[in-house]
Amino acid sequence: MSKRKGQVGLSFLGSITFKLILVAGIASLFVVGLKDKLNDQVSTVFIHIEPLEGNKYLIKKEDVKELIRAHLGYQLEVASIENLNTRDLEELLNDNKVIEDSNIYIDKLNRVHIHITQMEPLVRIDFTSGLDYYLDRDGRYIPSVEKVAVRVPVVTGFGAAYSEGFQQDKAHILNDVLNVANFISKDPFLSALIEQIHVEKGEITVVPKLGRNRIVLGEATDIEEKFYKLKMYYKEGVRKVGLDKFKELNLEYAGHIVGVRSDS
Repeated sequence: MSKRKGQVGLSFLGSITFKLILVAGIASLFVVGLKDKLNDQVSTVFIHIEPLEGNKYLIKKEDVKELIRAHLGYQLEVASIENLNTRDLEELLNDNKVIEDSNIYIDKLNRVHIHITQMEPLVRIDFTSGLDYYLDRDGRYIPSVEKVAVRVPVVTGFGAAYSEGFQQDKAHILNDVLNVANFISKDPFLSALIEQIHVEKGEITVVPKLGRNRIVLGEATDIEEKFYKLKMYYKEGVRKVGLDKFKELNLEYAGHIVGVRSDS
């Protein structure tokens, strides 16, 4: 090998060695920085809870903090980044019956961000023992919260306790309630009209917010046809006969509505 070729080879090897040392140095600084970061303490905790309609909250920020404190054994604000498992904390929050979903992350300033989506009630079940509860549109149980009233139709009459997995039993009365409530919730007119669903001996009656009418659906069958007749009555019939001419409207019969006069 000529002297010039040997010099080139040494120069190349020196360049590779320098780069390896540089990479190792950067990696070492990164590891040290990461260790320092993990040893850092949480600087601030931000909690955002998406409100329900009417700016209602089934869970408050203080409740979220207390759930996490009870789980960790200390306040989140004094935790070190190293000891925080955000996935574990998300699972903790998601197990709560009023929480639909949660997302937790830590930003570069050691601030913990907690975003919570609440379960959304569809109806409130007026349970005879006083332990009212809500159902969501899939029939999932949501506990009621003291001094918090979500504006949804209330179900009265049968006072049934919640039954886990009732959706698989087609004969369960809660399935009838769920079908009727879901139909009402998807129709802006019916949602604005109806405030109560009464169930007695398998028959369903709905009560409007305005007027003295009781509206009898009977069994929870042909719901679409029955509510179509009701909407036509309010669109055409009320204008002709007035809102309180009938104390009861019966939608059970195909093709027509039977009205019981208020003075009968």
